[in-house]
Amino acid sequence: MVLLFKKVILRKKKGEIVRCDFFRHRQGKQPLKIVDPSKEQRNRKSLKCGCKAHLSIILQKSFDIFPREWHVTKFVVDHNHDLFSPSEVLILPTNRVIIIDDEKHIFLLKEARLSIREVMRVMEFERHLKHGQFPFFQRDIRKLYVKMRRKNAKNDAMDLLQFCKVSKEENSRFQYAFTTDEENRLEHIFWSPTHCFDWYQKYEDVVVFDTMSFGIFVGINNHGKTILFG
Repeated sequence: MVLLFKKVILRKKKGEIVRCDFFRHRQGKQPLKIVDPSKEQRNRKSLKCGCKAHLSIILQKSFDIFPREWHVTKFVVDHNHDLFSPSEVLILPTNRVIIIDDEKHIFLLKEARLSIREVMRVMEFERHLKHGQFPFFQRDIRKLYVKMRRKNAKNDAMDLLQFCKVSKEENSRFQYAFTTDEENRLEHIFWSPTHCFDWYQKYEDVVVFDTMSFGIFVGINNHGKTILFG
């Protein structure tokens, strides 16, 4: 039997956690809410039904010569509601894990320009599985794509800063500056290549400054053509 505890109550002593109580998400009773008769009500049944299943652990010593350890002091497995079947447990979010080998295969199929739906069908076919028997869903693959895009975005910022640093070392006339937020992530950055800096010294005035998520400084040369300053 596998119990998934959703609610945790911590008890501290002198700033140190000395007790943890784990409860099911159906523990307790839903508090009464004020109903406005003029508004339509969903009348959705509460998941809380006073389930007694819980686990309590305490940090204590068994013997004086040994350091303190976590000891289970109470473990109740009684439920007052129907439990998920084994097949339903497999599709819970905590059990829908994409392993490393599957991640690599998914991105390989993505490079072949397969849609998420096609990726799932190919992997099901390769493992001789019926539709819906895979340990993860299409939305889990979407989350994986989002996670990878965020990771690559962070790497892109580091690559850009490294490029600016190397360019500055190669030519001191290369100009750049940046700011970071409270989590030390790249927030704003400005850079101007050497030839753009030369043009600005020659023509000076910025006639256009257009900024949305990306800002550009544009001027006009002696031939009436636009040139980039930064």
